[in-house]
Amino acid sequence: MKKIKVGLIKAHPINVVIYKERDNAALINSIKVNGITKPPVINQDDILIAGHRTVLAAKKAGIKEIQCQVVQTKNDKHHQILLIMDNLCSRGGTELYPSEITKSIVKLYELGGIKHGHSKSKTDTVSV
Repeated sequence: MKKIKVGLIKAHPINVVIYKERDNAALINSIKVNGITKPPVINQDDILIAGHRTVLAAKKAGIKEIQCQVVQTKNDKHHQILLIMDNLCSRGGTELYPSEITKSIVKLYELGGIKHGHSKSKTDTVSV
């Protein structure tokens, strides 16, 4: 974990390409009342992997510093795969628009995060 000034946390450009902005009023209010219950995830360069909405809401709630989980990314391709997979796994079925799901899957395929065909392995991994 790392405590960091909210203003130093950077969004990854792919996030705004794939995902639309949401109304964060409820999240802002929740952060004001309860604090941040799920820390954002950043890489070693303070670029967001997960928690874009939380960081935006924290800024609007007037929070100056937050705790973030730090994950070491190997390269930008690895970073993008983690970002997209987190969005699909945490918000895929309920919060994402169909266009966002489609863009996510297409981008994962382009990055090599999705392969064609049926796997015989129960523990597939992705090389980055």
